[in-house]
Parts: sequence; structure tokens; C-alpha cells
Amino acid sequence: MLGVRKHAWLGAALGLAVTSGMATTLPTAGTGPYCGVADDFKKADEQEQRCLKQLPRIANRKGNALVLHLDSGAVKTVRSDPKACQDDNAKDCVESRLVGYHERSGLFIIHNAYY
Repeated sequence: MLGVRKHAWLGAALGLAVTSGMATTLPTAGTGPYCGVADDFKKADEQEQRCLKQLPRIANRKGNALVLHLDSGAVKTVRSDPKACQDDNAKDCVESRLVGYHERSGLFIIHNAYY
């Protein structure tokens, strides 16, 4: 893939909130279910597999769609378009991975990579 990839963070609790990407302290294992293990997210696909295994009742992947079950009972679907990335289609290129979940705050941490 050519070009520069931009990264953004997306949190979903009872809706969606975009965070700034500034460094923050991640919760430790003692604060409740949290599936992220690192804060650099260089291996977001591996972290997502860990999260999906640990959180099967509230998160799953169906192809390019990441499906999140929110505390309110709503379902939020976050879509990726890896084909657009492979085809150097900067307009539609996005890859979204679930890289963490913090139970106490009901926050999903999603890593979005853009072209």
C-alpha cells in the first residue's frame, strides 16, 4: 500500500466518542476485563483476536464488520474496507480493530487505521 496511514482512536460506550490519540495510561489487569496488552497497537490484529476470545458475548467479527453489543442493548457495527486499502483507494480505506475494553467504564477501544 502506498501513502501514509493515519491513525485515530474510537471509543464506544453508550455511543461513540472520538479521542485525540494523545498518550493515556491504560488500565491494568486488576481493574476488570481489559483485553489490550500494549499501548502501541502495532499488532492490532493480534490484540483484536485476544479481545474477541475474551469478550464473546459483547464483541464479534463478521467478515469486515466488527459488531459491538453496548450496555444499553444497542448494537454498533464498525466496518473496515481492506480491499480499498489494497487498491490504494485513500477515500474509502479504513481498517478497524478492537484493541481493548474497559469494563468499569463500558469503553471499547477501537484502533482505526486510515490510508
